[in-house]
Amino acid sequence: MSINRIASSVFIDGAVLVMAQLAVPRADRGGFLDTIEFQVKGWRRTELPYFWPFRQSHVAIWAKGVLRMFRMMIASLFVTLAAAAGQPKCSEIPVQWTVNNMQVDGINPTLITNDGAGAYIDGQSGVTAFVTTCSTGDGIVALSGTLRAIAFHFTAPLYTDQFTPAGLNGSSVNVASVNVRNIMYLHNAALEYTFTTRLGSNSSQFGPFRMLSLASQAIPAGEGGDNVANVPYADALVSVHHCPKSPLANGGCPALAHETFYVYPDPAVYGTSSFTGLTVTQVGTVMVTVGNGKNSQTVNGGQFSMPFYFAISLLN
Repeated sequence: MSINRIASSVFIDGAVLVMAQLAVPRADRGGFLDTIEFQVKGWRRTELPYFWPFRQSHVAIWAKGVLRMFRMMIASLFVTLAAAAGQPKCSEIPVQWTVNNMQVDGINPTLITNDGAGAYIDGQSGVTAFVTTCSTGDGIVALSGTLRAIAFHFTAPLYTDQFTPAGLNGSSVNVASVNVRNIMYLHNAALEYTFTTRLGSNSSQFGPFRMLSLASQAIPAGEGGDNVANVPYADALVSVHHCPKSPLANGGCPALAHETFYVYPDPAVYGTSSFTGLTVTQVGTVMVTVGNGKNSQTVNGGQFSMPFYFAISLLN
């Protein structure tokens, strides 16, 4: 009687998964699986067909296909667990946000401004500021309480309509959070580099404000909201200039005690607004939800020029 042995190894993030399969010509085993062995980082488990999931000779012949499928599903689960075991844990890196009141050119004022109390540091005065290394790689600052504030000034309207929140045009609004999307895109702590991404913010006073350029590198087109923003004018690209920690200035980076991301919208000018006569530059869109429940939808609540300049420094 011949025995056919089939063995395979899969390498997943440093973990080794070994599956051995023995097939023998016996009717009660169907020539499928006699043993399966898993070895992940020194952990070993061997399963026998008599118990995994139950002896095949105890079921009708027509169920053998179901058994095969069930066993393969369990094998897939072990593969998933092996992959998870080899992956680094997610973490949140505390950061310091500096919200500058002057644009990157050092001449023109921004329309996202600080409260005059210095940098926004994680864990201080109701500030939560971090970069997540999990999935999205976003850089986030969130404010709770009344000790700190970041103000958005909606004083440069480019387009408004019936969905623009009442009183928003010409007002200044303190936001609850600001989010630079996927700031960890192609991250390399030792290098100077640049890329483009998107920006979001949230406020209890109106819908989210977004810069959702369709040409972003870090966040490609296709996310929700793309078809609501970018009308009638294209949202601005958000530029990120990464500079490594260094005791000396080098290239376009100053001497820095902490690895830092400099973030600002593309300052390119695209003519003047046919609605307001203002310069079309550094464009973002207010997103408004109308309707209730299943009938709710997100609509364009107006577009505003919103220049800003952030410095986000990692504190790890």
